[in-house]
Amino acid sequence: MKKVLFGAVLLSASQMFGAITPTLTTVTPNGSGGFTWTYNVQLAADQDANGGPTPGASTTAGVGVISTVADYFTIYDFAGFIAGSNAQPTGWSFQSLPGNLGSTPSDTLPTDSGSIQNLTWYVTAGSTFHGPQNLGNFTADSLFNLQTAVNYTGQGTRNTGFAPGTEISNIGTVGAPSGVPEPATYALIGSSLAALGFLRRRS
Repeated sequence: MKKVLFGAVLLSASQMFGAITPTLTTVTPNGSGGFTWTYNVQLAADQDANGGPTPGASTTAGVGVISTVADYFTIYDFAGFIAGSNAQPTGWSFQSLPGNLGSTPSDTLPTDSGSIQNLTWYVTAGSTFHGPQNLGNFTADSLFNLQTAVNYTGQGTRNTGFAPGTEISNIGTVGAPSGVPEPATYALIGSSLAALGFLRRRS
């Protein structure tokens, strides 16, 4: 009984602080030499995603503070981003700031390379989404199809329970493009070269 109760507490806590959570679903060729990365995004049960002023490179709100900007999520270090390739459901807008800037809740500390583009999607002014809800698919194109794990952050607005109307933020990991081959890729290249060398010697 204690284990079941403990598990229920953990589950409710993860939902409470889930805010906006992206999950990488597919990486497909875009027909122009690049690749489309598709993220499916969930809004937690006790949260809303509200429109408002466009978030900037950082925010000053934190957990328990009434947000002064639109709710949003940011994916960090999206290597090889192709400008203008983003797509999002109705009621959402996109922000790609110069360099590595991206909207980030003040109470999170994501790992950010400093030289790779960050992508932010935020709720358009006048729109509101009520959790729990699947917010749909959000896409961006990259020159690369190799995957690495990067941080994302999200900001939602509590709609029930303790202090409704205040911000809830979260941080987690999600797949994103990497411009550097993975170790497995190096191994594949090495074995291919070795096989070519062997065949050449035989001939």
